[in-house]
Amino acid sequence: MSVKSNDVETNHSQLAALGLLLGFTPAFMALVPWDFGTEMSNYRALMRGMSLIVPIIEICCILWALRLKVELFDSVRNFPLFEKIALAGLAGIAVYTSLFIAIDIANALIGLLMGLLHILFGIAVFQIARNMKIPDFSILFIGISIGLLAYLSILIFYISTIENPDQYNWTGLIPGLPNIRSSGFFSVAGFAAGAAISFRSSHKFHFLLGLFFSSTAVGLAVWSATRGALFAMLAIVLILFVQRSEYRKILFISWVAGVVAMGVILSTVSYKPNEHFGLNRLFASIEKSDGSLDRLSAGRVEIWKETIPEIAKRPLFGFGERQFRKVGPERARGLNQPHNIFLQIAFQWGIVGALLVFLLLARLAVQIWRKTDRGKNIGIGEQILIISIPVYSLYDGALFYPYPIMIFTMAVALALAGPTRPAPAADR
Repeated sequence: MSVKSNDVETNHSQLAALGLLLGFTPAFMALVPWDFGTEMSNYRALMRGMSLIVPIIEICCILWALRLKVELFDSVRNFPLFEKIALAGLAGIAVYTSLFIAIDIANALIGLLMGLLHILFGIAVFQIARNMKIPDFSILFIGISIGLLAYLSILIFYISTIENPDQYNWTGLIPGLPNIRSSGFFSVAGFAAGAAISFRSSHKFHFLLGLFFSSTAVGLAVWSATRGALFAMLAIVLILFVQRSEYRKILFISWVAGVVAMGVILSTVSYKPNEHFGLNRLFASIEKSDGSLDRLSAGRVEIWKETIPEIAKRPLFGFGERQFRKVGPERARGLNQPHNIFLQIAFQWGIVGALLVFLLLARLAVQIWRKTDRGKNIGIGEQILIISIPVYSLYDGALFYPYPIMIFTMAVALALAGPTRPAPAADR
């Protein structure tokens, strides 16, 4: 075996290990805090409430990159001047509001550190993927799919052990999650991973395997009645259908139909503890809305309306990170964020911070567009995550909570680290 072959095999093994580490994050979120039962220790409440497993995983990836002698801060120094100025401006706003404006200073500083970790994690994944020079990252998505199955296995086993299901808190005491609807973040990641497996290979086995993985993700979203995740998955399917001709072919359409059908079947045959789960809850929420957008959105529209005047109280630099629970609208007290990414950023960093964020995101989108030859050389897994998570964040906290931010950052890093070969859907 040649030295080059050894290097390729080593790189694939390392990428698979990275995929398993990221993929098993949901399982670690349940197991490490031992997030089972009704007794809530301080340790368990802290681990689950802050999703501390995610920054721990990100630190592991950063240390891994450093072990490979990646110069993380050199990457920052090589940023274009505009990006340096924008990042410095955001950092200044975040530090200023955390120390002098925020009511909950500790939470604001935690949010600040989390943001720094996400950036360093993204740079680490980018450098690891680029140095490996592998034209296909699907092996990483296999790890994510296996990790989702591991989490579902834990969840199914735990549910089978609950002694008094009628009296159990099914909304707030799901292993690894502060709320059952947060399982939608796992669903979107699993859906993307399954698609990456199906369409990164010409083997029928891989196609069917990916279809199964994505079906379990859809099944979880339907079972938990997480409308935001289902909306995000529907949106990305429609975007792909319009954007690329290969996704208007019978192969992709049949894949989507198979994923939806199997997902619905899996959710239907699964145990549903009450009327707030499954297809019945999804249909009931539409019927009970009586055409009211606020009812259909579970009160989100009113929260959005009431958040705008609050933003106007500190329009330039906002209230600081993670302050919405303390100083947000009266009816939204207890919520961590306003369930909309535009309002979330404007509330915490003001109009100036929001402008800097969206300028950076626009520049990032242009870089991905150019790097991937106008989207032609980006894998479907990365593409689904890069589009669906921001879409999800229009309705929920997909760019507030650590897990979806980590997965989104990973996808962006992989897209920039390419090139990858395009999905061969049109060739089969």
